[in-house]
Amino acid sequence: MIIEEKDRKNKYKKFKKYIDNKDAIIETDPINELEEAFIKAFNEKEVKKRYEFIYDYMCKYLDNNVCVLCDFKNDKCIANRLGKSVHKENGCCYFRNEGFCKLFKDKRCTNPNISCKLFMCEYVEKNIMKKKSLPKNYLLLDFFFNKKQKEILKRSYRKKKEDTISKLLVNR
Repeated sequence: MIIEEKDRKNKYKKFKKYIDNKDAIIETDPINELEEAFIKAFNEKEVKKRYEFIYDYMCKYLDNNVCVLCDFKNDKCIANRLGKSVHKENGCCYFRNEGFCKLFKDKRCTNPNISCKLFMCEYVEKNIMKKKSLPKNYLLLDFFFNKKQKEILKRSYRKKKEDTISKLLVNR
């Protein structure tokens, strides 16, 4: 049986009241990688370590499951190739009034950033994902972070991981 993302969220809502309880742990065999990550994050009681784990896991998850939807070929994403982007190459690694991202060197990002990985252009969201790529649509981000923190995750473009984690901690 496949548990849909919505069902997973509902399954884990009951654990929310125990999240800050140092004695509460989940002891079960995970059914997939996402559930394994959820259990590991829940069972990590040091909040900074929990946030670092979630950040790293989600960057990897987004690279492997979401960013691949951009379908890069010869430095052009699908929106670039179809003329659905305001830029001709390198996808959406541009910033208003600043041009191409300075952290993108040798055809790769030198600063793995969760906000950049969450961002999807309108073409990909509408035609491929069929939904917006927002923190509330990902189990780990939705469960472990409050509304203010989700906004930080969504809008911390080009920030270093350590800076984003610090902001998340301050806004608990």
